[in-house]
Amino acid sequence: MIVFNEATIKKILLNEGYSDEGEIDMIFNELNIIDASLQIVLDAYLADRTILDKFKVEGLTMHIIMTKFKCDFWKALGFMNTSISNHHLAKELYDM
Repeated sequence: MIVFNEATIKKILLNEGYSDEGEIDMIFNELNIIDASLQIVLDAYLADRTILDKFKVEGLTMHIIMTKFKCDFWKALGFMNTSISNHHLAKELYDM
């Protein structure tokens, strides 16, 4: 599990246009189950909104996920988390 400051993330989410409390709560629920190996990805984003592509699963990176699925960082982080436990899915997403 990763470590994060809820108030900091909520402020970022509000600045990024998230206004629905239910959606924000869903992001927090997801963050509570994110694999600890993604801590560096989250920390880079929190520091200066850098999308870190050093972390890869079967070649799959955050930028690839965000581009292929036209999603933001938060949703891509969830995809990446799923890919960690399912390398077959990661390879399929990468090959798409």
